[in-house]
Amino acid sequence: DRLVRAAIPLPRVLLAFVGVFAIALLSNLLTPDMSSLIIGVAFLYTPFFVLGRRDDPFRRYGLGVERATTGLAVFAVTSLVIFPIFVLGFHAFYGIAFDITWRWEWSQFAAEEGWWWTFVLWQLVMVALTEEFFFRGFVQVELDARFPRRWRVLGADVGFGVVLASLLFALGHLATSFHAARLLVFFPSLVMGWLRARTGSLLAPILFHATANLAMEIMLRVHRT
Repeated sequence: DRLVRAAIPLPRVLLAFVGVFAIALLSNLLTPDMSSLIIGVAFLYTPFFVLGRRDDPFRRYGLGVERATTGLAVFAVTSLVIFPIFVLGFHAFYGIAFDITWRWEWSQFAAEEGWWWTFVLWQLVMVALTEEFFFRGFVQVELDARFPRRWRVLGADVGFGVVLASLLFALGHLATSFHAARLLVFFPSLVMGWLRARTGSLLAPILFHATANLAMEIMLRVHRT
């Protein structure tokens, strides 16, 4: 396999993560918008710096459009399965763990007319695209090149690369908010890792990532204690 033969040395992959993590930590000294911009740039450009001129980063890490139809189809089916479970789980967890009675407040949700256009655009470009390019593209692909994909899961060949990339993804979220709950992103990260392996593209994980963030935002806006 060409990718395995040309794999980036593992220490360089881990060093890239440490570098981005450090940048994210330092960015906390800036305004939220500037912090997000700097972190996004770090996510996008670090793989180019590490890879150098060895290969085309866009094709190597899954930003091509060759499998767009497959990506859209797998994203749609996965979303129809996952997000209803997420909504029910959201209600159940907070209701049982914190004894919260939820109230539907559509007026609160609709108060900022058009907010979701800005939110969706920001999530797609500055959050989902940049994070997925780094973690599901660069990190997962390079880890897969080092650790054989041993298991067949719903049509995708996966291995420890998906798990390790998800672990780094979860740890990375502590850089901007040091709270244990941030580690829960490990679980949707596994889904996004599977999407990357199943489709051979970043389109599905990017769309899933942005949709998950939008779903969480909507749930928080339309329910108040």
